[in-house]
Amino acid sequence: MAALGLLVWLVSATAANAGDPAGQYELRVFPGGAQKAGESIVSISARWVTRDGLQTGFTALTFLNGPDQMKPHDAHAAVKRVAHSVRRGMGYMRPPLKGITVEGVKDAEKPYYILRNKEGFTLTKLTIRDFVNDKYTTEIEAKSFGQKGVAVSFDLVESNVGRIVVNFSASDLKTFHAQGGGIDVTIGDGKTVTVDTKGKTTDEIERALASRISGSFSSSPLLPDEREKRDQKNIKPFDGGEVQVRSMSANSFTVEVKDHSLGIINRYKFPGG
Repeated sequence: MAALGLLVWLVSATAANAGDPAGQYELRVFPGGAQKAGESIVSISARWVTRDGLQTGFTALTFLNGPDQMKPHDAHAAVKRVAHSVRRGMGYMRPPLKGITVEGVKDAEKPYYILRNKEGFTLTKLTIRDFVNDKYTTEIEAKSFGQKGVAVSFDLVESNVGRIVVNFSASDLKTFHAQGGGIDVTIGDGKTVTVDTKGKTTDEIERALASRISGSFSSSPLLPDEREKRDQKNIKPFDGGEVQVRSMSANSFTVEVKDHSLGIINRYKFPGG
């Protein structure tokens, strides 16, 4: 009986820590070239649970040159640099702790990078911060985000504070008003929604967007920022509002932030998170 009990416990423990099959969650991101002058950033954070039940993750950061620079970065360069930054961001981890993979695909017309979980790891959270004002599309390997149980949020932020500064507070953004240019969002094959941004706060923009893409405005983030000590400088505080789509009925969305005073953060919450 004791041996049988031990066997049952081992089977249960193994099943509990089995994690997900490789590629259970896979995102494909089709970036555009940087449209904002100067240098702008793309930053990615991910969190997961290892086979041993350890919760860990990383943050990656890369800089992209705008059209006014001597060597501007197009979509192909963006794919290469973002993929490299993800690998570098996990570079300090021992192989048994690395929970996702990244792959850059050199498609002639629409290059993209793929983020997917590794065998036995449970992907819980993913955040992509885009401050380069490109037009990008994100797809999930499924019939829809909702069918996979993945919630998505759209957080419009002041792009001039893309990098965290000492003693920065979300209250510092209360006087911010966007310079204008608008934002376009397309869900799946649906009609493109355009939201005017001139003179508006990020909350006002998000409330308008939420009402037009069947989302909801929330004063709490879809997922709280969790970070390793080494990530502190790359993550700015939540600014107090975002659009959340808990069960998107499409497997893709396209965003173009034409207002150069704004950046956008997409958060993804997976069923295990």
